[in-house]
Parts: sequence; C-alpha cells; structure tokens
Amino acid sequence: MRKVFHLIFLVILLSSCSSSKYYWGSFDKSTFKYNKKMTPETKVLLMDNYQRIIGHCSGPSSSKEIPPGIYADYGYMLIQIGKVSEGKAFLEKEIVLYPESEKAVNYILEKIK
Repeated sequence: MRKVFHLIFLVILLSSCSSSKYYWGSFDKSTFKYNKKMTPETKVLLMDNYQRIIGHCSGPSSSKEIPPGIYADYGYMLIQIGKVSEGKAFLEKEIVLYPESEKAVNYILEKIK
C-alpha cells in the first residue's frame, strides 16, 4: 500500500506544470531521506517539512501555492499514525485544491475503511 501511494504521489507531483508557482521547501531532501531509510525519525522529519510547506503557503504574504500531493501525502501519514479524522481532512483538501487527484485520493480512502 505504501509503495502504491508513493507511486500515485509521484505521478501527481510530476504532472504539475510549473514548479515556480509552488513552494517546495526542503521537500526533495526530506523525501529522499525518508524513502532511503524509513525510520520513525525520518518520518517525523518529512511530516515536519509538510507542516512547514503548508504553513508557508497558507500565510497571508505567500505568493506560492501548496504543491500537488502534499495534502494527500501528509494526510495519509497522519492516518498511519492514528490521526484518522485529521488525515481524512487533508485528503479532502487535496481533492478541493487538485480535483484531478480525486480518483487517487478516493482509492486511499477506500483502503483505510
């Protein structure tokens, strides 16, 4: 399931048109570390990075958008650690922001039922 989700996330990520309109923070470094060595520590680092990206883009002075897949991946990780309702809320935000992700997100939601 984890590999399927990361594959879906990667497809969404790569299908984004222009990376200049998105704020990625240190997404590439934290994702690489997590995928290379999936430990509780690297998971916390990745989740912290997602929180920073979301916080940065949600600020009133930000001109950047939340990148595709960030809400979905963060929501899925929240569900994995037992924060199911919060995780589902982030998955639903992904659909609102990126309607093309609806099938992938619904697939994830069906798997966690």
